Amino acid sequence: MTIAESLRIALNSLISNRLRAFLTMLGIIVGIAAVIECISVGRIKFQRYCKIGNSPIQISQNYPGLPAEIKGNFVFGIGL
Repeated sequence: MTIAESLRIALNSLISNRLRAFLTMLGIIVGIAAVIECISVGRIKFQRYCKIGNSPIQISQNYPGLPAEIKGNFVFGIGL
């Protein structure tokens, strides 16, 4: 089966199933748009949070209240 024959069969399938092809393309477009929107909203929220003066991640070497065996290591905590 050559590439030209494969393309002909694919185009015939798309033409004969127009509604299915349209709905598939619409689903892909809406899905990609939703992912882009979620990412951009997340970045905007993160930038606004950082502008307030708070850091979303707090790194401390001697975090109060930790056991003695952990105090020498870096501890990561979320500063809310």
